[in-house]
Amino acid sequence: MKKILVFLLFLIVGFSSTAQQKGNDCSRLKHSRLHFLNSEYVESYVIIDNNQHTEYFDNEGRFIKSELIWVNDCEYNAKIIEINIPDVPFKIGDVLNVKITNILNNFVDMTCVYRGETLKVQYEIIEYL
Repeated sequence: MKKILVFLLFLIVGFSSTAQQKGNDCSRLKHSRLHFLNSEYVESYVIIDNNQHTEYFDNEGRFIKSELIWVNDCEYNAKIIEINIPDVPFKIGDVLNVKITNILNNFVDMTCVYRGETLKVQYEIIEYL
């Protein structure tokens, strides 16, 4: 009986610590570098530095810079302030609403709303800065 109680306690503690690791502690993403999955640009990545968001698309220096206004730890509005990529649907001054919907292991799921369109994106966490 004692072995069963110890085993159950081990399971409860194990599940509890796993749940904490998988929780959506979005605040840690405020200083991070993320790789954009499902992109035609293999080298694409994002750097979030608190209120600054810069998405780099390749080794040729193409980027989109945005100023972030955090609604809460898991949601922000990104106002585009600089673009050096031709023929993109975004313009300086456009605002995108982004919600971090899930953080699991090294992957982040986000939902982005732009001009009434919703896009789901996934990033891999490269590092915390």
